[in-house]
Amino acid sequence: MLESDLQELLREFLATSSARSVRIGRDLGELAGSQPGTKLGPQLGHQPGGLLSVPLGQGGVLSANFAESSDHAGNTMNRQRLEKCARSLRACLRRHEGLHWPEIVLPSATPARRQLILARMQQFLCGLVDSSPMRQMVLMCRGAIIASALPLEPLDHERLSLLARQLERIAANTQGSDHGELISGDVYARSFWYGAALFGFVDTDYSVDFIRHRCRHVAKELAHLLSMLDDDSHDPIR
Repeated sequence: MLESDLQELLREFLATSSARSVRIGRDLGELAGSQPGTKLGPQLGHQPGGLLSVPLGQGGVLSANFAESSDHAGNTMNRQRLEKCARSLRACLRRHEGLHWPEIVLPSATPARRQLILARMQQFLCGLVDSSPMRQMVLMCRGAIIASALPLEPLDHERLSLLARQLERIAANTQGSDHGELISGDVYARSFWYGAALFGFVDTDYSVDFIRHRCRHVAKELAHLLSMLDDDSHDPIR
């Protein structure tokens, strides 16, 4: 369905940026969550200088509230990420032959169970970064970015699709296992569960055995959490 596909794109945007919230609205007044003519509103949890908006066409506007006010370079990068998300949203609307933009706000006012699960996943990824030479850890599942330890750098984001395909080829040629492992000078990746994979980016030398051991341990925890995304009747807070 259109709305669920749009929500998935917005979730990926939140997972790969420093945005605290994102919204598809019909005009700037509605996007602000307040009366027409105002620029800021409570629904997006605005912080001064942190709100950016780009038009979607067909009467829609995409707006995101970033964690904090940035300098010029930071604002430029945030806008580029928001515009990239907008292009994906427009393509999704065309694919579904939609005529109007549905109102969507993520995260919702009351954190949904999915947000709690994603936050838990990010904690594990941050733990990997803090306890290893990896500067960034990313979790993907079935081709979609689920979570990352830190906001994704544009170059890392662009490389993920190619790295995921390489890992799939390695897994397909690995005897006795459905999973694969990709090792290079600046990337360590391993697949696990049903179509899930961890990707670690590094700028220095690292011990493969150490990273492998840590990733195996975290992958077990993430597999449990990934199963909850399909069946959110479980409580992720343990």
